[in-house]
Amino acid sequence: MTIISDELRVTEHRKHIKEGLKFFVREGRKIVAEGVVTRIVDLFSD
Repeated sequence: MTIISDELRVTEHRKHIKEGLKFFVREGRKIVAEGVVTRIVDLFSD
């Protein structure tokens, strides 16, 4: 998954993302996939 908003990367994602975190991928209200963070690449670079 790619974070496309640099502003949200700094204000939100850095605080919450960690290995093992479960997440859902949605299309509108519909959940189309489930996932687990297995590796974090380049989240902390500006």
